[in-house]
Amino acid sequence: MKLWFQVLFAQGYVWRDRLPDALTKLEAEPKKIRLPNLIPLLMIALVVLALAGGAEWTTAIPVLILSVSWFLFLSYPLRPNRRLGSTELWISVAWAGGFLASISAVVLVITTLATGSWGLLVLCVGAWLGIVTPWLRGVEANYLILADPVDNSWRLDPQLNPRSGIPATWRFMITEAYWRLPRRIFFGAKVTRSPANGGIG
Repeated sequence: MKLWFQVLFAQGYVWRDRLPDALTKLEAEPKKIRLPNLIPLLMIALVVLALAGGAEWTTAIPVLILSVSWFLFLSYPLRPNRRLGSTELWISVAWAGGFLASISAVVLVITTLATGSWGLLVLCVGAWLGIVTPWLRGVEANYLILADPVDNSWRLDPQLNPRSGIPATWRFMITEAYWRLPRRIFFGAKVTRSPANGGIG
């Protein structure tokens, strides 16, 4: 249980202590600014404008919290550690931000069902596929790596997870997050490398 809390809220420091070479390699990667990094900023601006225009706070605030925490989840590729704080801090902030974003997505689903704001339904589905599922898959995989670096270090090799096209990517993410990795974590099912099914069998 202790490792779970560390993976959720202090993951960068666990990487430093257990896999320092992987952390050093990550630090050396160049800054990456991609479209997904900008989407939550656009959502923040739209929600602020909506609140200024008199939008219902019961629906706007969960979306605002979701957007801010989503941006934090995507923050590390922007390399904020090179200007403020440490690598360990920002990796921890990113994964904690993903946790907050996932909780916000759940609250948003509940709010949508309770208020009948069905216009938010598309946003709920998008948040679950675009934020919760990748975060959950990442947390589960990283937990296994940090719990047993020897047996799971191969998961760090991106070439073992080949995907082609958006449908294949989402099928891989969903299968990993909700089926394969939970089996490995909770039931100790032996998971081996298999390029035929996306790197994991």
